[in-house]
Amino acid sequence: MSNVEKIFLNFNDYPEYSSNIDRIKNENKIDSLIKNIQFELNKCKINKSYTKVRNTIEGKNFEIIAKIGDQEQLILAGNWKNFHHSLIDEVALKFFYNISLDISITPEAFDFIRRIPIHEWKEIAQLIKKSPPLLEEQIQAFKIGQYDHPVFQEKEWPALALKAYFEQKIDRNQITTLLLYDGIKQLEPAKLKNNREIPVKLEVCYLFDKNNIIDSKVFINLLNNLDFYIVNLEFSAQEQKELITALSSKNQFENPHFFIYSKFPASPQILLPPNLINILLKIKSKHAIRFNPVLGHSLRDDFTHKTYRDALVFCRYIKTPDTLHGTKDVNPLFFYSHDLIHVIFESFNIHRSFWLELAAKLELHHLTVALNTILDRNFNPDTSIKDNIKNLLVQIENELETLIKEGLLKKDAELLETEKDWEKLVDIMTDFMIDSEHKDDFLEAIFELNSLRRTQDRILERLKSKKNLPSKL
Repeated sequence: MSNVEKIFLNFNDYPEYSSNIDRIKNENKIDSLIKNIQFELNKCKINKSYTKVRNTIEGKNFEIIAKIGDQEQLILAGNWKNFHHSLIDEVALKFFYNISLDISITPEAFDFIRRIPIHEWKEIAQLIKKSPPLLEEQIQAFKIGQYDHPVFQEKEWPALALKAYFEQKIDRNQITTLLLYDGIKQLEPAKLKNNREIPVKLEVCYLFDKNNIIDSKVFINLLNNLDFYIVNLEFSAQEQKELITALSSKNQFENPHFFIYSKFPASPQILLPPNLINILLKIKSKHAIRFNPVLGHSLRDDFTHKTYRDALVFCRYIKTPDTLHGTKDVNPLFFYSHDLIHVIFESFNIHRSFWLELAAKLELHHLTVALNTILDRNFNPDTSIKDNIKNLLVQIENELETLIKEGLLKKDAELLETEKDWEKLVDIMTDFMIDSEHKDDFLEAIFELNSLRRTQDRILERLKSKKNLPSKL
């Protein structure tokens, strides 16, 4: 087993986890932690492995030790009060990702890959190991998107690009851009009834010309293609100047470009690299969150961060779901575009932290279906908090009616699984809303929705059971 000495995970490398919503403060969780790590060790069939925990400084801090053969290795150290439950899985994953490669994985790279299933990661690691040493001209081609370079004719060039990323020769933005390019090239041509094929059209749009001057045609093309769902990112003259200044920064961009592709009969689609997305959002909204490209499917905990949201990046070595929100046979690149729409919505949603706090309350009471809906929310940024609350209450009432009439959960139900869930959800929402800064919006929403017979009655009962009733009641 190679490079065991490189698997040390220092809690301080991951400061964001100490501020997550749901913290584990009970030291009895130590047993759950050990069992999870042992399970992962056994699943990967690492012989003679075990984990143990040393408590230090009166039991307030902990160290986790893994042993393979005769070697012991510290893989996590921290304070129990700041320990988030998602790290239970990540401790084990960090451990296995590092021993699969002859390269030490940085915390930043770990965040990019940690969602990949272990069996798929092992195959990727093997491909990277087999890749030949990188040439300087290949690295430069990856950096600037020189897609006519011979390296892009190599059968497994994406594995070579991933190797460049893990060796810190290119950054996350650059590897994401390269994988998007590969995703477009992987699309099959459209087949017509007469067996005629229409190939996928691809245009690589470089924002600067050979003289390093902004290409006005490409720049206008970019601005004309920023209409996402119901949000159209229109830039004023001043904002356009800010954008050109940002694009000219060599610290952020190296030969910035984007893609426009079309597969018959669909209309042309634009694909933007992450750093361009983040610059656009930062200029347009002071509430912008970071677009965070990742490989593999994000779990629920990954959508609770206040400052960023994950976006699924296509990679030919990782299986991409073929269904998105009930739609089958989805173009794998649509997940990236779909996640971008979520990021845009949330970047203009000034009440984002409010909904995150509600999601945290729902998680504590195991209301998984409702929790997923809140975290995957599409609350219209142009709609008031009161109207968003009203829309949510109407959805709750409608799903309850379905449960009562049909006695089972509709396939498209997004909040409730049982009537018991309805009771818990209404009570939790009532307690949360009435203690929040949006109490008045909540009360107005209730009284404006006379059609919410059962839900309104339960909310009023809950309010009457509390002390310090609002004056409206």
